[in-house]
Amino acid sequence: MQTFRPTAMDHLLATLLNRLLADQPGAAARLAQHAGKRLRLALPLGRTDLAVVDDGRLRPAGAAEAFDCEIRIPPDVLLALPLLGGEALAGARVTGDGVLAGDLSALLRQLDWAVALAPYIGPVAAARADQALHGVARWHGEARAAVTRSVAEYLVYEAGVLAEGEAVREFVREVDELREAADRLAARLALLENASSQS
Repeated sequence: MQTFRPTAMDHLLATLLNRLLADQPGAAARLAQHAGKRLRLALPLGRTDLAVVDDGRLRPAGAAEAFDCEIRIPPDVLLALPLLGGEALAGARVTGDGVLAGDLSALLRQLDWAVALAPYIGPVAAARADQALHGVARWHGEARAAVTRSVAEYLVYEAGVLAEGEAVREFVREVDELREAADRLAARLALLENASSQS
């Protein structure tokens, strides 16, 4: 019978996540509710199997062990994770225990890259890397907003597919006025009909 030992990647990821959990006692408490469960992170270059222990920390788990939840992270999601944080995880595919996956996703959303990277590249380099990641994320958000504005302006002014906001408000105001005028006319007609039926 072949036994599977945890890989260096299993140990590294467990260490990173446990270091984060040490600074986030609330997240550790959430994961502690899943004590004894195993999860698999399927990454582009391999998979990492982890188990939740009683205090909410994670330990590497042998690949031969069954898992309760699998989170499959495609390459594009992995690349976007440092830039977009938790938003990027929306592209991950989850099978199995969704509550465990949700609690782990909440933990990853809280990941402080400066704290996580400091033991490996030093505090100064980690702080600079964190600043660079936040700068890229901010640029990404601004670029996305600019593209969205440009597309909206094209659809309104060039293609004529969408109506401008002010034109929509004016149309709604005119429809409301027309409805009020129709209601007044209906009321007058009702009065005239009552008057003619009584005479």
